[in-house]
Amino acid sequence: MAQYHTEQRKILYEFFCDHPHEYFTVKEIHSFLADQGISLSAIYRNLASMKEEGVVRCQINKDSRDLLYRFIDKEHCANSIHLTCVECGKVFHMNAESERKMQAALSAAEGFHINKEKTVLYGTCKKCQA
Repeated sequence: MAQYHTEQRKILYEFFCDHPHEYFTVKEIHSFLADQGISLSAIYRNLASMKEEGVVRCQINKDSRDLLYRFIDKEHCANSIHLTCVECGKVFHMNAESERKMQAALSAAEGFHINKEKTVLYGTCKKCQA
């Protein structure tokens, strides 16, 4: 774990470590952590700096327009394309062989290289398709 300056930052970091592939609004994070003494303003402040550091990523919820935040584990996520289910919200890492084939196809057809760390594909997972 990186060095953190406040107890609130440590609590937020641990929360994300416990929920590595889930998206949360600020209000949801606050409801999970309010009993630990972390304020709403501290969550906003820490999320801003964590986003800047690349520890969390955010996106807009298509239904509510709220920002959703997700932990980015640099060790495991930096070299993976992420698949996000639009039904259940779960995030998966794309299979390495599928990534390789997609990279090769795009490179051959378009001369384009994907930045895997910043790539998220949206669709419906197997479970939600059933």
